[in-house]
Amino acid sequence: MTRSDFPWKKLIIRIGLTFILVIATYNPMQFSYFHWFFYKINSLNDFYQSISLFKVFIGLMLITAWIVFLYATTRSLGKWGIFLTIVLYGTFILLFIGNKDLLINYPIIIQWAFIFLISLTVGTGVTWQIIYRWLSGMIEKSNT
Repeated sequence: MTRSDFPWKKLIIRIGLTFILVIATYNPMQFSYFHWFFYKINSLNDFYQSISLFKVFIGLMLITAWIVFLYATTRSLGKWGIFLTIVLYGTFILLFIGNKDLLINYPIIIQWAFIFLISLTVGTGVTWQIIYRWLSGMIEKSNT
């Protein structure tokens, strides 16, 4: 791989996996772990009856994935990098959702904007080493 060959495939796969992790945990379409786990729970008794080992197992898998992704993000970007990434992507998203009437009348847009913001921030953190190595020229291989 030469300096000009950016690893787009790796980048897209990692950001895609981050997006899948975020929407698997919560999404406004109510097809997520959050909605599945808390479906029809009105009291503590309903909560105890609805818990199954399978739900706990899936929850532990999601928590493990979140820990791995967030650890990679904090190691790659650091606190200030995460803050700047959130500000950058947040401003970018607000450019597209600049209409205040749209935000007030359709709160689902705000939820999707936050999902994309979290996905892009964590996805950037997970892929930052690839981007850094490409920018610094560390990816280059010799032709011999």
